[in-house]
Amino acid sequence: MKSKNYRAYLGAMGEALVVADLLKNGFNPHIPLTNNSPYDILVTKGSIRFRIQVKYRSIQRGAVEVTMRRSTQKGYVPYKDGFDILALVTEGNRIAYLHRSELEKSITLRIYKSKNNQSKHVNQFSKYQCIHAAIIRARNKSITRLG
Repeated sequence: MKSKNYRAYLGAMGEALVVADLLKNGFNPHIPLTNNSPYDILVTKGSIRFRIQVKYRSIQRGAVEVTMRRSTQKGYVPYKDGFDILALVTEGNRIAYLHRSELEKSITLRIYKSKNNQSKHVNQFSKYQCIHAAIIRARNKSITRLG
């Protein structure tokens, strides 16, 4: 089991990678001053405004999985409406952006082809790597905050 400090380091690294990607794509990232904010990055660009929650996950068997719950003193609780987009960061500086409407309790994104070449009902990581596409998918769900 990895230490809590190591996990915090990976989380900070993931946030830095997302900030760099946002800047590269013309967005203005804003980091909250406290660690107890329900989101990690507030993003603006013109009339567009949205909140990003960053999660770093390791690749396991060619895929990454994220469960939409967080640890509290009372146990695990599901994430509420504290963010608009989840940025899922993994090895190799890969970032996937998912709108919260695309998430249920958990999601698995396949990075490498499976051994049996199954592709039906498989979420490909590469489909979610563009922040602009995530915003468009969110707009299609009538989320007015995203512009």
